[in-house]
Amino acid sequence: MLAEGIGLKQDYTEALCYLEKAAHQEHPNALCVLGFMCERGQGMAANERKTLEYYKRSAQKGNPAAMRNYALCHHYGTGRTKNDRKAFKLMARAAATGFNLAIFSLVRSCSVVEISGVDFLIIIIKNKNNTLQATMYEGGQGVGRNERRAIELYKQAAARGCPSALCNLGIKYERGQGGLFADEKKALELYREAAEAGEPAAQFNMGVMYLQGKGMDAPDMWQACEWYSRSSLSDHKNAAVNLGK
Repeated sequence: MLAEGIGLKQDYTEALCYLEKAAHQEHPNALCVLGFMCERGQGMAANERKTLEYYKRSAQKGNPAAMRNYALCHHYGTGRTKNDRKAFKLMARAAATGFNLAIFSLVRSCSVVEISGVDFLIIIIKNKNNTLQATMYEGGQGVGRNERRAIELYKQAAARGCPSALCNLGIKYERGQGGLFADEKKALELYREAAEAGEPAAQFNMGVMYLQGKGMDAPDMWQACEWYSRSSLSDHKNAAVNLGK
């Protein structure tokens, strides 16, 4: 909240004080946020080496957002670490947790490292991740595009409480896709469950729903800002943009 200036005056210095105390105790979320701030020079001088270190430490503690960011650092060569194959492996680890942004990044990165549809299927089977399979069917990655099959797989994963599957299913209900009737209240319910489990894309979508008053009686700007703030701290770039509007 201090870093984003939501409900309180934006104060990077004070935010850093709290974050560094938590990071000293190896708190994965604090380490990830510090990496985000260090990468962008927020409250400190931008430093690629320190950025990598923060993301690495957080990723080692199992933070999926940090795993994704660490993978992106290897993809883009942050700190002279460019290695697309290592980036792909790291992204696969993040995607296996069900982290939505990592799943999408993983699908997009297949062509970069020349991963075939068969290889991608092996990754999916190894991780036994229905959300990965659903994303594959939805985008036609390695298999024929089949949105109804994607919906079935999302529902299976959502029934087990997978945050990214809940979020993706919410999108389908909001838009009335994949043979589903549009149902904004159902979408809001699914987004909320995913958002409360820490899914950044769902937190962002909650912000949109509250801003536009979808699935509810009237818009609620304060709730919209709260959800955008949560999503932004998890490195959802569109949330940071919307917070600035």
